[in-house]
Amino acid sequence: YSIFIEQMLISAVLTVCFLSMFDMVEKYTSPGMLDTDNVVLLTCMQRFHQNNGPDRFEVNNAIDAIIGNARQWEYVEAVSESSGLVPYMRPSEYYASEDSIYVTGGGKYFVHAKTADENADKVFGINIQEGAWLHQQDDGTDPALISRQLAEDMKSEGNPVGLKFKYYGRTYTVTGVFDGAKEEPFVPAAPSIIRTWPFFDKVRPYREICFRIEPGHEQEFCSRLYKECKRLIPHFDTIDIGITDMEYFKSKAMSSEMSRLKLMLIPTALLVLFAFVGSLGLLMLNARKRAVEYSLHRAMGAT
Repeated sequence: YSIFIEQMLISAVLTVCFLSMFDMVEKYTSPGMLDTDNVVLLTCMQRFHQNNGPDRFEVNNAIDAIIGNARQWEYVEAVSESSGLVPYMRPSEYYASEDSIYVTGGGKYFVHAKTADENADKVFGINIQEGAWLHQQDDGTDPALISRQLAEDMKSEGNPVGLKFKYYGRTYTVTGVFDGAKEEPFVPAAPSIIRTWPFFDKVRPYREICFRIEPGHEQEFCSRLYKECKRLIPHFDTIDIGITDMEYFKSKAMSSEMSRLKLMLIPTALLVLFAFVGSLGLLMLNARKRAVEYSLHRAMGAT
């Protein structure tokens, strides 16, 4: 009985381990994972209280010139500027506080608000399930996308494409529904909206620009982009420039969960081994008992 109890305990622990691993896989494969393969992020942050530095208008004009030049490089497939859309930059709770949108003639919903230009779908491979990507509206409202998670919450409002809602005093028309935008690899996508980019002005102090690069040219692109930034940005030493392959941010965001997975895999493998050895022992013990019984039956003349 002791071997049987041991096997039951091992089976219970293995069940917990496997359920934890399946839960991690389910979270990782949940909708909304943006495609960051071969994507390079350029960030530009102007330091405050710089007496001898350039003004923000100068720096942003230089960044615009750098983006325009990079679009012409042969291995650059697409360029996009956004805010709050680039994943893995920070924990999900620091991405955006929940904001409210108000559907015209309907209810109030909490969302994570993001902004993007017309090329974000090409850079991140955003899947549009219904409708179309952001495009200008004839009625003067601003275009917006909603995530599948938000569309599920808004079922009572009817067909989401064409719905109008208000956000910070502006009226938006839903042009499409997208898969979602996960902010961390193992955190499900929050209900989100993506708005158009143009309401940001030329004096914004922080910018995020992503470049989709042909495979194999990432290092060459990063080196060339850095030289271009150093050449065109005035007072370059007073600006914080970051040029990073998005896979770095993704692997960093996954590191803690992957470490936890490895810690689970080692004892799980040992438990599987112990379970196999225990099961084999039970089979051998049972076979030995049956062999003795068989021998007794033969000795008593059984056929």
